[in-house]
Amino acid sequence: MNKQQEKIIENSLLRFVRNSNRFGSHINSVRINPTNGYLHEKKKFDICFNLIQSGKRFLTETIFETGGIADILNLTDKEIIEILSTEKEKDCIEKAKKYPSVFSIRMVKAEEK
Repeated sequence: MNKQQEKIIENSLLRFVRNSNRFGSHINSVRINPTNGYLHEKKKFDICFNLIQSGKRFLTETIFETGGIADILNLTDKEIIEILSTEKEKDCIEKAKKYPSVFSIRMVKAEEK
């Protein structure tokens, strides 16, 4: 797939994201949510660092038009990554019901001390 085809797919996926999150300055930058704990945010950074190293494009703290805020939206792989720390998996599954069905969902546990 060439760069133009990748951009067309990325733009089609961004239509699910609230307008304030769509702009290029947010792609491949890690946004911090002050209500999350340190280990949660550290895990988010580690995952995003690995995504960048792999040449993938992502958004963090993504607000969807359908509601809900995802920790990481991996645009390249059409995947939402949710980080579990204080949140239980069943709560995360409930939250994910608001997400667009075009994305797969992966849950990752934050490391414990």
